[in-house]
Amino acid sequence: MFRWIAVCMSLMTLTGCMTMARNYVVGKMKEAPMYEFFYIHPGANVGDTALQIPQGEMWEGNGTRVTLIAKEDGLNLVSLEPLNKDIFDYRHVLWVTDEGQVKKAELQYNGEIFPLRVEGVNPENGHFRNVIFEKVATPQRFESKGRVYNVEYIQTQQISYHSDGVFMGAMDADMTIIIFIDPSVPFGLVKSFMSGKTKKGAGAFDFIGVAMKAANPDVFSSREVLNELYSSSKSTEVEWMMEFTYEPPEAAGQQDH
Repeated sequence: MFRWIAVCMSLMTLTGCMTMARNYVVGKMKEAPMYEFFYIHPGANVGDTALQIPQGEMWEGNGTRVTLIAKEDGLNLVSLEPLNKDIFDYRHVLWVTDEGQVKKAELQYNGEIFPLRVEGVNPENGHFRNVIFEKVATPQRFESKGRVYNVEYIQTQQISYHSDGVFMGAMDADMTIIIFIDPSVPFGLVKSFMSGKTKKGAGAFDFIGVAMKAANPDVFSSREVLNELYSSSKSTEVEWMMEFTYEPPEAAGQQDH
């Protein structure tokens, strides 16, 4: 997601359509619901923070900061925001009980607040097709970057996503997210895996490269432009996987941009 936003913003800057790109991304974020459960670690205090860092050189400098920013009327206010705000500056805020029930959610962007839907499992046509939260019989011990964790819970989410749009084209995605939870870590977020299959149809975004080549006939031949046009008009299907690991808040100085 971080890489997709970065590429989108870069191309829109070149073509003078930055506002269009941002409006598209914000529009999709406003449509996406939040799940009705979010794990809160025991004894949570205001200021507790966890960094979720995607693994791999291509994601360097990106990630998510999760922070308990306040307690209000018996609820925990949890903020989720990107570490790299040069690409996109936004924040999700969740109102969560100590038991992890999400009572309210909103998106904050550019000084505006957008209420978000909070949804449970809907196997037939929902965003969250299946979610399992289970306690492991024996805590699983593992090490990461010199730190030792004991996983006591595992949450598995199966998510289905569909989007129609002239700008980016139609998109269908099926995703599975597996979260390993250690209660001694803020929000339990020690490690997570996200995998999926995405099928995407052609949209206006795909033809930007064609238009740029066609506007430079001295550099690109007509054959190159036609080949690019053909490739851009085809649907693509991609399988992918991402891994996220926990970093303590003191690592924020190295991750912020």
